[in-house]
Amino acid sequence: MKNIEIKIVRIAYGGAGVGYLPDGRVCFVHGTAPDETVSVEIVTEKKNFVTARLNEVLSPSPDRIEVKSPVPGTVFMHLSYEAENRIKAALLKDFILRNVPQMGNTCAFAAPLIPPCPLGYRNKITLHAQTQDGKTVLGYFMDDNCTVQDIPFCPLADSAIAERLTALRADDAFMNSLADGDTLTIRHAANGVFHWKNHDIAAVPLLEFNTPSGVMKTAPESFFQINSDGAALMQNRITEMFSELPELPKVFLDLYCGAGFFALAAARAGIRSIIGADIDTAAADAAAGNLHANDFQHARFFSAPLKRIVAKLIRQGGSAPLLLVDPPRQGLDGKTICKIAGSSSVKNMIYVSCAPDTLTRDLKILSGAGFKIISTQMLNMFPRTAHLESITWVRRP
Repeated sequence: MKNIEIKIVRIAYGGAGVGYLPDGRVCFVHGTAPDETVSVEIVTEKKNFVTARLNEVLSPSPDRIEVKSPVPGTVFMHLSYEAENRIKAALLKDFILRNVPQMGNTCAFAAPLIPPCPLGYRNKITLHAQTQDGKTVLGYFMDDNCTVQDIPFCPLADSAIAERLTALRADDAFMNSLADGDTLTIRHAANGVFHWKNHDIAAVPLLEFNTPSGVMKTAPESFFQINSDGAALMQNRITEMFSELPELPKVFLDLYCGAGFFALAAARAGIRSIIGADIDTAAADAAAGNLHANDFQHARFFSAPLKRIVAKLIRQGGSAPLLLVDPPRQGLDGKTICKIAGSSSVKNMIYVSCAPDTLTRDLKILSGAGFKIISTQMLNMFPRTAHLESITWVRRP
């Protein structure tokens, strides 16, 4: 079926607009906005829903803007930044109210944390090389996760990375050195702009980043926030949360600690003892170095899969530690969440999440263990993309 007219009623997680076909089936279509009337063409059909391609916007939203430099994954480029933030905050609230209503009905939904720049914010990009018709292209994978779209310019990258990318693409020797399947990473830190192919970081030093709590160093390929403004908002908010506790805890347990981003904030806030863990050995070593460099001596960091050591860490935390978790997209593994929920000592927990679906999955388990949400807050760490970060504080008696 072609040129079906539908009305978009909302935006789903992932960025697609949601409408309904004449037969009542849900229709998902990217590039649309709430309250728009659009003409679409069905691409895939399932029993209860379809996906469609946008043919024409018949009645545009006042939030619609011109897309100047589209790249794969930028599902909100056609909307104003204000509209994007409004939609993402509503998505987080909807996830919590639908999936854990027993927690969501009594929690505070704090005002979103919004970095100032919707574009030019990334301090790191990773591009893929691919041979197409005998020519090397360098860019991002398209929606099929197989084909690379050539990217001469990434609107999300900061100006220093954009300048380095332009120079590398103009270097024939460099471009000719790329083989099909190679990756190029460019990272902008306080101590310079660095690039490397694949995982060859032998010539790259530890990277330095300025944060509100102090200068931090990290290994080139270890995790560190790619949006410096968003990272500052996050670290400042976590510091505020320390001051909102009934009393400052003696021990801070930092799970998925990375280079010590939250641990350093805890040290600055006056928490006397810090215990952290990360599966990345280089990150855990950097965390120890960062706390030491900032004159904090009472910190221990472990490198191991969290599910193997979480029970030990909780025991070391004593009677009433403050626990912070910042897991990857997959959320907390089953053993870790069960150990936390089953602990009698953990009363206050801050959950930093980059995926509301796995966040609410884990909150269900915590709810069953007596935790309630004190507050939750959307942070738009990845403007123009479908991703949204959140900071949720849970507590139990």
